[in-house]
Amino acid sequence: MKKILIAAFLAISFLTGGCQTTGALGQSGMVPANDRISVAAGQQSALWEGPDLSVEFRYSRTGSDMDLRGNAIFADSLQYGYGLLVHFVLRAVFTDDAGRVLQTVGLATDRGSFDPVPFQKRFVLPPSATYVSFSYDGMAQDTGEDSGGNQTRFWHVPTR
Repeated sequence: MKKILIAAFLAISFLTGGCQTTGALGQSGMVPANDRISVAAGQQSALWEGPDLSVEFRYSRTGSDMDLRGNAIFADSLQYGYGLLVHFVLRAVFTDDAGRVLQTVGLATDRGSFDPVPFQKRFVLPPSATYVSFSYDGMAQDTGEDSGGNQTRFWHVPTR
Protein backbone atom coordinates (compact mmCIF):
# COMPACT_ATOMS: atom_id res chain seq x y z
CA MET A 1 0.00 0.00 0.00
CA LYS A 2 2.82 2.37 0.88
CA LYS A 3 4.48 1.79 -2.51
CA ILE A 4 1.20 2.56 -4.31
CA LEU A 5 0.82 5.85 -2.42
CA ILE A 6 4.42 6.85 -3.22
CA ALA A 7 3.93 5.95 -6.90
CA ALA A 8 0.71 7.99 -7.04
CA PHE A 9 2.41 10.99 -5.39
CA LEU A 10 5.31 10.80 -7.85
CA ALA A 11 2.99 10.53 -10.85
CA ILE A 12 0.98 13.57 -9.76
CA SER A 13 4.16 15.54 -9.05
CA PHE A 14 5.59 14.82 -12.51
CA LEU A 15 2.34 15.59 -14.29
CA THR A 16 1.68 18.88 -12.53
CA GLY A 17 5.16 20.17 -11.70
CA GLY A 18 5.66 22.10 -14.94
CA CYS A 19 2.20 23.62 -14.96
CA GLN A 20 1.25 27.12 -13.95
CA THR A 21 -0.81 26.92 -10.81
CA THR A 22 -3.03 29.29 -8.95
CA GLY A 23 -4.55 26.83 -6.50
CA ALA A 24 -4.10 26.53 -2.75
CA LEU A 25 -0.31 26.64 -2.82
CA GLY A 26 -0.34 29.66 -5.10
CA GLN A 27 -3.01 31.69 -3.35
CA SER A 28 -2.32 31.57 0.35
CA GLY A 29 0.15 32.82 2.88
CA MET A 30 2.81 35.44 3.22
CA VAL A 31 6.44 35.16 2.18
CA PRO A 32 8.82 36.85 4.65
CA ALA A 33 11.06 39.62 3.30
CA ASN A 34 14.24 37.57 3.85
CA ASP A 35 12.95 34.85 1.48
CA ARG A 36 12.06 37.00 -1.55
CA ILE A 37 13.88 38.92 -4.27
CA SER A 38 12.63 41.96 -6.17
CA VAL A 39 11.52 41.46 -9.77
CA ALA A 40 11.40 45.05 -10.98
CA ALA A 41 10.93 45.92 -14.65
CA GLY A 42 13.88 45.33 -16.95
CA GLN A 43 16.48 42.58 -17.02
CA GLN A 44 18.23 41.26 -13.94
CA SER A 45 20.19 38.28 -12.64
CA ALA A 46 19.92 37.02 -9.09
CA LEU A 47 20.66 34.15 -6.73
CA TRP A 48 18.09 32.72 -4.31
CA GLU A 49 19.36 30.35 -1.63
CA GLY A 50 17.24 27.77 0.15
CA PRO A 51 18.13 25.08 2.68
CA ASP A 52 18.75 22.32 0.11
CA LEU A 53 19.53 24.16 -3.11
CA SER A 54 20.14 27.51 -4.73
CA VAL A 55 18.47 28.99 -7.79
CA GLU A 56 20.58 31.06 -10.15
CA PHE A 57 18.19 32.94 -12.40
CA ARG A 58 17.79 35.80 -14.80
CA TYR A 59 14.63 37.44 -15.93
CA SER A 60 13.32 39.96 -18.37
CA ARG A 61 10.17 41.81 -17.36
CA THR A 62 8.20 44.23 -19.51
CA GLY A 63 4.96 45.26 -17.81
CA SER A 64 3.36 42.01 -16.75
CA ASP A 65 5.22 39.83 -19.28
CA MET A 66 7.95 37.74 -17.64
CA ASP A 67 10.66 35.56 -19.14
CA LEU A 68 12.35 33.59 -16.34
CA ARG A 69 15.26 31.20 -16.87
CA GLY A 70 18.00 29.66 -14.80
CA ASN A 71 19.22 26.59 -12.93
CA ALA A 72 18.43 24.91 -9.64
CA ILE A 73 21.71 23.76 -8.07
CA PHE A 74 21.56 21.14 -5.33
CA ALA A 75 23.49 21.57 -2.07
CA ASP A 76 26.58 19.44 -1.51
CA SER A 77 24.76 17.54 1.25
CA LEU A 78 22.34 16.13 -1.34
CA GLN A 79 24.88 15.70 -4.14
CA TYR A 80 27.37 13.78 -2.02
CA GLY A 81 25.01 12.18 0.48
CA TYR A 82 22.67 10.50 -2.00
CA GLY A 83 23.18 8.77 -5.32
CA LEU A 84 19.74 9.16 -6.90
CA LEU A 85 17.26 11.98 -7.30
CA VAL A 86 13.94 10.13 -7.14
CA HIS A 87 11.88 13.21 -7.99
CA PHE A 88 12.10 17.00 -7.90
CA VAL A 89 9.63 19.85 -8.53
CA LEU A 90 10.57 23.56 -8.58
CA ARG A 91 8.10 26.46 -8.51
CA ALA A 92 8.38 30.26 -8.52
CA VAL A 93 6.19 32.07 -5.99
CA PHE A 94 5.34 35.70 -6.82
CA THR A 95 4.20 38.18 -4.18
CA ASP A 96 3.14 41.79 -3.83
CA ASP A 97 5.04 44.44 -1.83
CA ALA A 98 3.68 43.11 1.47
CA GLY A 99 4.70 39.51 0.68
CA ARG A 100 1.17 38.21 -0.08
CA VAL A 101 1.29 35.31 -2.55
CA LEU A 102 -0.29 36.27 -5.86
CA GLN A 103 0.78 33.49 -8.21
CA THR A 104 2.78 30.26 -8.30
CA VAL A 105 4.37 29.04 -11.54
CA GLY A 106 5.72 25.53 -12.07
CA LEU A 107 9.25 25.74 -13.49
CA ALA A 108 10.81 22.29 -13.62
CA THR A 109 10.53 18.64 -12.75
CA ASP A 110 13.42 16.22 -12.79
CA ARG A 111 14.73 12.88 -11.59
CA GLY A 112 17.92 10.87 -11.92
CA SER A 113 21.08 12.80 -11.13
CA PHE A 114 21.84 15.84 -9.03
CA ASP A 115 23.09 17.83 -12.02
CA PRO A 116 21.79 21.41 -12.17
CA VAL A 117 18.14 21.49 -13.27
CA PRO A 118 17.57 24.08 -16.01
CA PHE A 119 14.30 25.96 -16.49
CA GLN A 120 12.89 28.53 -18.87
CA LYS A 121 9.35 29.85 -18.76
CA ARG A 122 7.38 32.78 -20.23
CA PHE A 123 4.18 33.86 -18.54
CA VAL A 124 2.04 36.81 -17.49
CA LEU A 125 2.38 38.15 -13.95
CA PRO A 126 -0.34 39.87 -11.94
CA PRO A 127 0.29 43.64 -12.22
CA SER A 128 1.06 44.00 -8.51
CA ALA A 129 3.72 41.22 -8.45
CA THR A 130 6.98 42.74 -7.20
CA TYR A 131 8.88 39.85 -5.58
CA VAL A 132 9.75 36.22 -6.23
CA SER A 133 10.63 33.32 -3.99
CA PHE A 134 10.92 29.62 -4.77
CA SER A 135 9.35 26.47 -3.44
CA TYR A 136 10.46 22.93 -4.12
CA ASP A 137 9.80 19.34 -3.20
CA GLY A 138 12.00 16.35 -3.83
CA MET A 139 13.10 12.93 -2.75
CA ALA A 140 16.64 11.52 -2.74
CA GLN A 141 17.77 7.94 -2.34
CA ASP A 142 21.02 6.54 -1.01
CA THR A 143 22.50 4.05 -3.48
CA GLY A 144 25.52 2.93 -1.46
CA GLU A 145 26.09 -0.77 -0.81
CA ASP A 146 25.30 -0.50 2.90
CA SER A 147 22.43 1.98 2.59
CA GLY A 148 19.52 -0.33 2.02
CA GLY A 149 18.08 2.27 -0.38
CA ASN A 150 17.25 4.80 2.34
CA GLN A 151 15.24 7.77 1.07
CA THR A 152 14.87 11.29 2.34
CA ARG A 153 12.35 13.92 1.37
CA PHE A 154 13.45 17.55 1.09
CA TRP A 155 11.26 20.59 0.58
CA HIS A 156 10.87 24.30 1.07
CA VAL A 157 7.64 26.25 1.10
CA PRO A 158 8.32 29.95 1.71
CA THR A 159 4.86 30.88 2.95
CA ARG A 160 4.10 31.39 6.63
